[in-house]
Amino acid sequence: MAQKYRCPVCGAMHKELQPNCRLCGQSLGPEAAVGTVQETRMPEEARRGVGGIVGVVVVLVVVVVVAAVLLGFVSGGKFIDSAKSRLGINTPSSGWSRFDYPEGGFSVELPDGERKTKVVDGEYQVYAFVGRDTLIQVSAKEVLSKDELDQLTQTTDPTNALKRIVVARGDEEEKNMKAAAVKIDKRQETAAYGVPAIYYETRDPKPTVDGLRTDATLKERKILFIKSGILYTVDVTSVYPNPEQFDRVAGSVQITAPPGQNTGTTAA
Repeated sequence: MAQKYRCPVCGAMHKELQPNCRLCGQSLGPEAAVGTVQETRMPEEARRGVGGIVGVVVVLVVVVVVAAVLLGFVSGGKFIDSAKSRLGINTPSSGWSRFDYPEGGFSVELPDGERKTKVVDGEYQVYAFVGRDTLIQVSAKEVLSKDELDQLTQTTDPTNALKRIVVARGDEEEKNMKAAAVKIDKRQETAAYGVPAIYYETRDPKPTVDGLRTDATLKERKILFIKSGILYTVDVTSVYPNPEQFDRVAGSVQITAPPGQNTGTTAA
């Protein structure tokens, strides 16, 4: 029977006496002491296999992290937020979509649900409720005729002339609000869509549409501006102190045509 040589450490059998154990690296031979180990290199095939496993693990980790960010479990910064928006992942449960109001001459983003329109004294209005907590209203009304616009553009400073008109409109608005016992927390002369504007924050407003809760104090954010002779108003009234929908609505308005004369689309 051919003699076999056993490793004193791991017990591996060898057909021939070798300098080192093929499994654990223990030095073999008559003078070798147990515990004397020579470093052995992993075969190339094994190294490639381990590298493949590591690569798969890294990919899985990346996928899990990205999924967590997209689903909102982890904050992902502006880039990820933008990607989420494009993918529709961070769309509120109520949903938002663009509402095109051809007769009113504008379009605007509104929460999904029932949108209603009405025309009162030449003012084209669209409004939508978010439950019974928030009312969103956008309107357009011609306040400057073509002749008045022509005169305005012929002045030495058309922007200041328009600002005076907008401020006067704001004064009239404020007078009406105070007469209705509306409390004005803030009035600011600002700009919107490249033209002068007036911005308000009020308490106890008097919405022109019924449907909001009556067991809480109402807050309002409102802006009005005149562009191409049309007075545009964005108004968000809510039981919450700072209606978050206002910025989204106000920033989404697109002017398409004079009210009642829709002829095409032109971004405001």
